[in-house]
Amino acid sequence: MVDAVLVACMEKNISIRNVFRETAIREDTKNLSLNPLFNGFINRYRENLGIACLAAYLRQNNIPTKIINSNIENKSNRQIEDEILADNPVMVGFSILYELHLYNTMEVIFNLRKRGYKGHITIGGPCASFIYEFLLNSTVGIDSVILGEGELPMLTLVNRLKSKQSWKDIDGLAYMHNGEAVYNQKKETISDLSVLPFAARDSLYYLKNQGYSTRTASIYSSRGCRGNCIYCTAPSSSCLELEKWRCRSGESLYEEVEFLVKEFGVEYLYFCDVNFIGYGSKALERLEVFCNKIIENNIKINFHAEIRVDSIKPDLLNLLKKAGLRDLLLGLESGSQRLLNLWRKGVTVERNLRAVEMVKSHGFMLEPAMIMVSPSTTKQDLIDTIDFIVESKIYEDNVPMNMFNKMVLFRGSEAERLLRDEGKLDSPDMSVITKPVKNENDLVAICKEMLAREYKIFDDDVEKVWEVLVPYINKLTWLIQDYFPDYMSSEFRQMRSNSNKKESRQEILTKIIGIKKWRDQIGELIKNILLATKECLSKNEVNVGEFSRVIVCIIDEYEIECFGDILKTGT
Repeated sequence: MVDAVLVACMEKNISIRNVFRETAIREDTKNLSLNPLFNGFINRYRENLGIACLAAYLRQNNIPTKIINSNIENKSNRQIEDEILADNPVMVGFSILYELHLYNTMEVIFNLRKRGYKGHITIGGPCASFIYEFLLNSTVGIDSVILGEGELPMLTLVNRLKSKQSWKDIDGLAYMHNGEAVYNQKKETISDLSVLPFAARDSLYYLKNQGYSTRTASIYSSRGCRGNCIYCTAPSSSCLELEKWRCRSGESLYEEVEFLVKEFGVEYLYFCDVNFIGYGSKALERLEVFCNKIIENNIKINFHAEIRVDSIKPDLLNLLKKAGLRDLLLGLESGSQRLLNLWRKGVTVERNLRAVEMVKSHGFMLEPAMIMVSPSTTKQDLIDTIDFIVESKIYEDNVPMNMFNKMVLFRGSEAERLLRDEGKLDSPDMSVITKPVKNENDLVAICKEMLAREYKIFDDDVEKVWEVLVPYINKLTWLIQDYFPDYMSSEFRQMRSNSNKKESRQEILTKIIGIKKWRDQIGELIKNILLATKECLSKNEVNVGEFSRVIVCIIDEYEIECFGDILKTGT
């Protein structure tokens, strides 16, 4: 018998945002079926660490719990519904980490109610925490929303449901009362994260039993953030807890990593911490203990982490590198000091430059987190950011197209609230959200009202240039993240099947060499596109037609350089 089922539905894009990497959906099993050569393209599958942690905590407290991770198990919404109806648990919990999870989650809930499920349905996750009023006001059949961390409220909820007791006084829970969404503030937080059990690894066991590689795992060493960046929901999320930032001990972290290596052969860890290094002596102590134990016990792993510019120190980077830190996301955001101040980043452009230099000098693979444009970005702001990118040479790192981000006005962020208060951003239409759902179109309309609002950049010239740039950047991103991995896997299969045909093998190898050259030197292409953008912005009048022709010429010249012979022969 299963008392609780925790679900992560397949992602589905219904927004009008047109950034390829934010909207492209690919099942994890498809990623894993690609030739291992493309680990550089697809370096992780998507364990849902949130429901994995909740499941582990419920099981530790004798609550039989099932995990359904549709991204990994590749289950349709109908299959998820069938499984839940067959189990008939007292509670089903859905995870909405970000907006791409919203539509399928709402569809499954609507259909569960339509098909007769009478149990309790709750929703959690960072995105859900900031749209809880909209979720509860919808008519699909949601009973509650858990805001922030879910271990304590979810355990209490399941126990109350099993004993048929009232649950509406549970701290951390939101629900509808007399037509209004009510939230019970938390009075307790788990201060020492080391007391929590290791995340349940159902998804890794599933992949392992299916014969897939389990070389990658998600993990966390801390929760929360003490930053004040107005574009991010992390500050607001942290305020839901009594303590804004907490961490595990180095010993606890090492023990989980050791288990993952021995049980699954994990070689690469993706740390989900908002700020991996953290704050204060306790934070540094945990990393020193963790790193030293990894080194002393000769554990061979690499890992990814997200790090604030103002938290890095040379000695610590040396230790982290010895322990296996390979690639890191550095929160740079902009080369405009005006915007850094406006966004309350608490850093300077000069400090960003020093941080990049420090990271590069240690030999890390850098993923520069950038917000290229925002509602208030001016021509000069964008020029300053381009100058910063060129001077720091961060275009050389990772997938440089990932720098081309337009600020997303997430629900719950200070930036979104400020623009809404100023009347520059529409509020959701509650008449749409509360409308009874009759069909798919109704459900799409409801979900769209809950999503982050699209907007036009206030500076018309920046808006025009951005609209020209995005389609070209999307195509380059599609090539590197989608088309080339599929294409080259197909070519490798063909090469194996034509092993006796020397001419065919040579043609395939020529294509592979061209694609490798294209990938290895893509940074130079991005640099030239950025310089052309700066030149366009520096003119008194922005000529988007001319700018578009210049970008086409730059890309054409680059492709001829990489694929010259192939293009001439038409293959």
